[in-house]
Amino acid sequence: MANEQTLKKKRHGCVTSLLLLIIIANATAFILYFFASELIKNGLAINLTQIRIKLFPDLNSSDKIILGISYIANLISCILLFQWKKIGFWGYVVTNLATMVLKIYQGKGLSIFWSVLFGIGILYGVMQITNKNKKTTWDELN
Repeated sequence: MANEQTLKKKRHGCVTSLLLLIIIANATAFILYFFASELIKNGLAINLTQIRIKLFPDLNSSDKIILGISYIANLISCILLFQWKKIGFWGYVVTNLATMVLKIYQGKGLSIFWSVLFGIGILYGVMQITNKNKKTTWDELN
């Protein structure tokens, strides 16, 4: 019965694309933070003439663990969204807000606040696109 019900649900292609992008981004960040820690420790940077831009912040080990857990939690949240679970969206929101608090504590400033809210808003907005059945992905979530 549950399998039959899942087959009837349709997700808009933009929602699928965004979820896949989030999964790829979080998996990449997780791999970089845990398996390329020497690269991050040395501060991978791009030199543009005389300006040096650090791509990754200097993190202590507890910050790396917290960020790694948040990336895993985001992956789990997106998988839950693929399985039509509304809890996946709320997990994504909570994880991103917690990460935002950590980054503000690290001194990233309030600009991170707006980028997190923008990301959550984009996910919610894309989930409001109607599919061929005239239903939104948000309406289809359990």
